[in-house]
Amino acid sequence: MIRSGEKFDRRVSTANGVARAMAVRLNRVDVENVTLYDVEALVLDRGKLAVNLLGMSFLRRLSRFEVRPDHIVLER
Repeated sequence: MIRSGEKFDRRVSTANGVARAMAVRLNRVDVENVTLYDVEALVLDRGKLAVNLLGMSFLRRLSRFEVRPDHIVLER
């Protein structure tokens, strides 16, 4: 949850242009059968992304990930 007074103090480039963002740490992230704890993330200003993105702070902690035409393979 974003609390009052927390600031979007970063700028990031997206496919839709530049957006304001805030660095956060997620206690837990579950994707299918993979669970990771204490994951660094960015929250973008409301309305800047139509979908959630799985970033390298999550992916680099896996033993393997592979992008296929119709899905992604994640292994811990």
